[in-house]
Amino acid sequence: FSMFLENALHLRTLKINGKEATFNAPLTNSVTLEAIFDEQSNPTRNWLQWVQTRFATAMIRGALIGHSPEERIALGHDLLQKIIAEQNGGFIEEFDEQSLITRLRPLQLDSLQSAYIAIADGRIDPNEVYETLFRKTHEQDEHKQLLLVKYSTDSSDLHAMEMVNRVQQNYACSLRNLRFTRSKKSGEGTVLMKLQITEREKDKLKQELIDAGATNIEAFVRSKRDTAFLAFIIIFWGLNPVLIKWFLLHGMQPLSLITLRLLSFSFFSIVYYGFWRFLSHIPYSPVPHALRNALVGALGLLGMTVFTCLAMAWMIPSIHLAILRLNTLLLALIALFTTQQKNIRRSLLTLLLVLFVIAVFIFMPGAPPLLGLLLSLLSLLSYTFYSLRTEWMMQRSKILIRFPIFSLYVGIILGICGLLLIPLQTSASLWNDLTIPTILYLFACVFLPHLFHHLLLRTMRFKHFTDLYLLEVPIAMFFEITLLGIVLPLTQYLIIIGLLICLMLYRRKNLLVHTL
Repeated sequence: FSMFLENALHLRTLKINGKEATFNAPLTNSVTLEAIFDEQSNPTRNWLQWVQTRFATAMIRGALIGHSPEERIALGHDLLQKIIAEQNGGFIEEFDEQSLITRLRPLQLDSLQSAYIAIADGRIDPNEVYETLFRKTHEQDEHKQLLLVKYSTDSSDLHAMEMVNRVQQNYACSLRNLRFTRSKKSGEGTVLMKLQITEREKDKLKQELIDAGATNIEAFVRSKRDTAFLAFIIIFWGLNPVLIKWFLLHGMQPLSLITLRLLSFSFFSIVYYGFWRFLSHIPYSPVPHALRNALVGALGLLGMTVFTCLAMAWMIPSIHLAILRLNTLLLALIALFTTQQKNIRRSLLTLLLVLFVIAVFIFMPGAPPLLGLLLSLLSLLSYTFYSLRTEWMMQRSKILIRFPIFSLYVGIILGICGLLLIPLQTSASLWNDLTIPTILYLFACVFLPHLFHHLLLRTMRFKHFTDLYLLEVPIAMFFEITLLGIVLPLTQYLIIIGLLICLMLYRRKNLLVHTL
């Protein structure tokens, strides 16, 4: 700004000694500086963090204010929402607007729109707005936690590597481990840092990495609680079809099991919603079209419940669970066909892989009955439908922390379906010595894993932990041997393990566009 005055607002590219550099790159003596300008003004809010003089600050703010109010509101909203998402706090639209406005009064702001404009103009930092709206205690702010930070750098750009190294040196005292890998094809380097830092330091570190030119920055906490949740999900989802088979072998009728499963899920959902409302400290806004969206989601869960319970009368639990894990391929296939940049070749290969896996289960030695395979495939389709529909609804309606409301409506609908099934059976088949154990099983193997899975989605990235769900199949094998005495031929074990390894490799090569 000292050199180019108002023309600096049109800056597009800076070159130091003939090499393109970031705008916040430090200058040393005896360097040549080349500036390339655009016809239109290009300032962003990040510029305010890099300039040193009041003149430059005033020029940038003046240019930002020159944007339309709609553009400034959208920019401020996006900056604040980014911080809320990083803190796993859901969408800002989920909170009651009047309650948020009341919390903004200490900042002399009378509406969310005025807060967005102040953020966009650079008059207030979005982190300050976030702390005012969702203020934590001082002890929480200063509590250090073990954090994993992953980011990418261009290893061929020595200047960028030097900038990133400076950031790493600033946190040397907190650093516990550092790992660097380099791609031979692209030359891109990936850094994984393990640090013991506070929440404030985490936000500062991420901003410094952005300023240094790092890309694909991810920061996530690996807590003992999350590890326990993940282990619980894998074990009890692996145990789930085995216990269904056990109850059926000991006299429980499939229709009775379906009825109890629907009624129990409804009861647990209502209790979960009650605890959530009791512990909530900020009012939430209503979920739009909650009943309509829940009706479609409940249809997927209903289909999965019915087809799974019926399939277990014919299927081996581990084979059924291995078929359900094909949701990886189905999600990938749907993503490849629905994205704007369609990859026909990869889509056809994925489709052929799905058909090949199905053929393997049909024609392998000692294959299950075709009726059982069909029921397992219908359960798989219901599960995939529920997953995709729920994810689409949550993104479209901006539902994350309000998920208990959606779960409540789904539970009520499933409960009504369960009540409608009661007249179709005798009381002796529904209420007997197995009823209480069945309800306890449903709580441990159905409701709690779903609850823990949702909690993990708020603290961990989906692609960071769902690969481990493939371990459910070996766990099911163990339990069906110990609890049911079912031992499959060695050929079948080799086929199932081989398919699981292929699925793991498929996911590791990033062919799957990760959705819920």
